[in-house]
Amino acid sequence: MSSTQHNYNRTDLTDVSGLVAVVTGGGTGLGLIIARTLEANGAKVYITGRRLEKLQEATKLAVQGNIFLIQGSTTSHDDLQQAVDAITKETGYIDILVNNAGMTTFDSSPNARPKPTPQTSSISEIRDYYFNYRPQELWRDTLQTNIGAVFTTSMAFLELLDAGNKRRSKDLPKSQILVIGSTGGLTRFTDSFIYNASKAGVHHLMRNLGGYLVPFDIRTNVIAPGWFPSDMTAAVSKAWEATGGVMPKELVPQQRMGNEDELAGTVLYLASKVRIVLARVTVDAKQNADCDDRPVVSAMGV
Repeated sequence: MSSTQHNYNRTDLTDVSGLVAVVTGGGTGLGLIIARTLEANGAKVYITGRRLEKLQEATKLAVQGNIFLIQGSTTSHDDLQQAVDAITKETGYIDILVNNAGMTTFDSSPNARPKPTPQTSSISEIRDYYFNYRPQELWRDTLQTNIGAVFTTSMAFLELLDAGNKRRSKDLPKSQILVIGSTGGLTRFTDSFIYNASKAGVHHLMRNLGGYLVPFDIRTNVIAPGWFPSDMTAAVSKAWEATGGVMPKELVPQQRMGNEDELAGTVLYLASKVRIVLARVTVDAKQNADCDDRPVVSAMGV
């Protein structure tokens, strides 16, 4: 065993002070939790998003005054370039890019048709729902937002991530791209077909990109959450209001949604020095009957 003195204090191990982070979709939901977590623990955080009022509200939640907004969409080349230019001018580097912005295929319209099921619907009803009722543009936009835009956002910030590596001490973790995937991309037992496909796709994208960027010491990681309270999961929350949020054990082994502390702890783990030498971890939190009682957040990385 090395005779070097180590500090095993939990605060030191998960220290992210001085890091510069970009969190897309950082004004609401999981992105806001991530931005607040990093900022509360000493990082400077830039949040991006389309809705200016949400971004402004988010900056007011900073405990150290270090959350800064940049309005823009990850699907816009011009918006991405403007964000890169602004950060280049102000800091000249970043340490971590969190690709959180995404979209769901859930139908939240007031008079939404119930989804067909193979147990209760005919083959014609299933065809009509997915081929005629749901707009085909939705499938395209979901894949573009959840996969294509993650790739272009990652490419946009490559030089800033590389600059972060060049200024950092060699004994500290290298720059990284962290993506918010989903356990939906790990299962075959739900009917959010295109959304799940988009998350499975972005999981593989990060594995692929992680190998490609090895010569530049830029890491890639994925957090694949189960259900967490957010705008995107409002319908799920509503479905279990009558039980006080308690879900059937065969659907969610822990019988609840995830909470902010679980996501915050996972983010700190991946962003801090404790993650530097671990090649990959997968903590499967699948939310259906083919899974046992395991944690609510999954993480995988290279």
